[in-house]
Amino acid sequence: MKNKFFSVLLVILLTIGAVFSSYILADRAVKLNNGSAGESTSTQLAVTENDGERVLLVEDKQRDYHFYTQGDKVIFVHKEKEYVYEDWSEEINLDVPKLAYDDMDDDGEEEILVQVAAYANDGEIYHNVYVFNHMIDRYGEETFRINAFTADTIVKMFDERIKIEITQDKNCEKNGLVAFARRYDQINYDRETGLPSSYYNCFRCLQDSNGRYMKVSNWQKGRIEVFIDNENKIYITMPITMVYEDGSVQDAGFAKFKAYVSEEFENNITAKSMSFVANKEYGLYGYNFDGQEWTATLNNASKTVPADRNIDFIQIKQSFDIDIETVDFSGINGDANMLSAIYVDEQSMELVAKKGCSFSQRELEANRYSVRMLTKGASSQTDYDISYKATIYTNDNGEEVLKILFDKKYNKVNMREVTVSFGVK
Repeated sequence: MKNKFFSVLLVILLTIGAVFSSYILADRAVKLNNGSAGESTSTQLAVTENDGERVLLVEDKQRDYHFYTQGDKVIFVHKEKEYVYEDWSEEINLDVPKLAYDDMDDDGEEEILVQVAAYANDGEIYHNVYVFNHMIDRYGEETFRINAFTADTIVKMFDERIKIEITQDKNCEKNGLVAFARRYDQINYDRETGLPSSYYNCFRCLQDSNGRYMKVSNWQKGRIEVFIDNENKIYITMPITMVYEDGSVQDAGFAKFKAYVSEEFENNITAKSMSFVANKEYGLYGYNFDGQEWTATLNNASKTVPADRNIDFIQIKQSFDIDIETVDFSGINGDANMLSAIYVDEQSMELVAKKGCSFSQRELEANRYSVRMLTKGASSQTDYDISYKATIYTNDNGEEVLKILFDKKYNKVNMREVTVSFGVK
């Protein structure tokens, strides 16, 4: 009886040992990836039996960094070790991932940056960026600490560190001002102009049905996007919607700032990297007036007076970085030849009508006028309407004058290419 009992016990122990040995071998095969580091697929994870095949997400064979997706998991493989993450994105395959490197904390070692799709909205794909900091733990084992730049973590970081205030220029309510400061710093304003003392950017405020610029009462954040730029820096954009006193809203532009991971492994915003970029239709030229007063005079060489003396359409393209110049206006289409001269200084433009000619009050009341200043950059050019408001008056010589105030003071060099219009915007 004893012999039969020990025989049965021996069979049971051998069976358990075989199963346990098989599990150890299988688990070791998974951890070693069972193949070379350059392969784009690998055996299924032993975590669950329903995750399906691994799919290569992105890799750098030279540095031995490989990222795979498997089900709802991301697997990072390096030096035959695997790191599994379960909370990256359900829509990670919407866009091609980006793998980059940057020494964010100036420790002499580059961190790994991974940009992946987060979700799609209205045809646009939004992203997350993950930063891998290489570390050695207290047991001497290599490991990585992950910092995630997602919509939630970015909002938290922004609210903890940055203050945005939206105001308007006291002398010209057309100019909306977006000022930035650290969260607990105070933003001071000039009493006369309302301009912030800290760095700021501009946008053009909305007008009501009468052409008056409205008051901004509040602002709102839009959908946040984070991305790695061509220089391997992390940038974040955040649309800004302005809310006016009458309830009108304006997609005015977006805040942009650079982010990094500090030595203390905290998501942070690079000092003085904040800026506001107005959407094209709300763009304003920046403040750069050098304080120098100046004047320019453009005289009309033609002394003839047309039979029709009602000025309701003018469009003159001219350089006003001059002192005095004479041009024949009779060759310009429209009612330009009804003008005797144009006077410009740092803050206004005056169109002087020939005696007996007058400007259309209807066109003025409809705000159909503009002074468009063309600025050219290295790869682009921008057309800014610098007009603020206009009036018609009669000068000491009995001539009607259309005076257009600018939205701010400008340097003479800014007037190299200007188009002044009346009767159209």
